[in-house]
Amino acid sequence: MPSYVNIGARVGSGTMVDTLATVGSCAQIGERVHLRAAVGIGGVLASQRHPGHRGGRTLIFSRPW
Repeated sequence: MPSYVNIGARVGSGTMVDTLATVGSCAQIGERVHLRAAVGIGGVLASQRHPGHRGGRTLIFSRPW
């Protein structure tokens, strides 16, 4: 199953994006972050003033189905 990093998104060194995770356009993910399965990080391509941002050394879980 794929994961997606949309155009304009920035993903830091050592970051792991699991199955079905999505990083939105212009979102910024720090270094050594682990995005678990089915996580969605929002971002907006039209406006770069307020992108979705997650710092380094972070573990982000999704909600159970």
